[in-house]
Amino acid sequence: MSRKPLSEKVKRLVLKERKNNPSLGIRAIAKKIQAEHNIKISKSSVHKILVENGLRDKPGRKRAVLSYKKNLISECGLILLRAVDDYVGLFDHLSEEFKVFMPRLNKEEIKKLVIFTAFSSYTKSGAFRQCLEDRDFLRLTGLYHL
Repeated sequence: MSRKPLSEKVKRLVLKERKNNPSLGIRAIAKKIQAEHNIKISKSSVHKILVENGLRDKPGRKRAVLSYKKNLISECGLILLRAVDDYVGLFDHLSEEFKVFMPRLNKEEIKKLVIFTAFSSYTKSGAFRQCLEDRDFLRLTGLYHL
């Protein structure tokens, strides 16, 4: 018994899912298409479509979780610096010391400048503009409303 050939619509859906969620495996893509579009497609058909379009993955488990954790490692130093500040009050102390050099600014403004400088110098690029545009960075430093 021969099977009905896959329609172009189904192929586009599979390729779209792969593009939007590259970490999904063939089973997950098949389940997602069935749940969202009510189209039953086998995992072997998904695999066939991906191979035809050069999007085949290596066999085995996906490393998406590990790559996610790897990207977070660069931020661990910032989290540690934030924890040390909460425990010791490092930035409060530094803002008191710098108050002499910046008499027109209040203690909270000086503290924000010290925190921003400490955290942005810890980043790879150290570019102030890039740090100002990075909302996650500002949220981590507590300077979201700088």
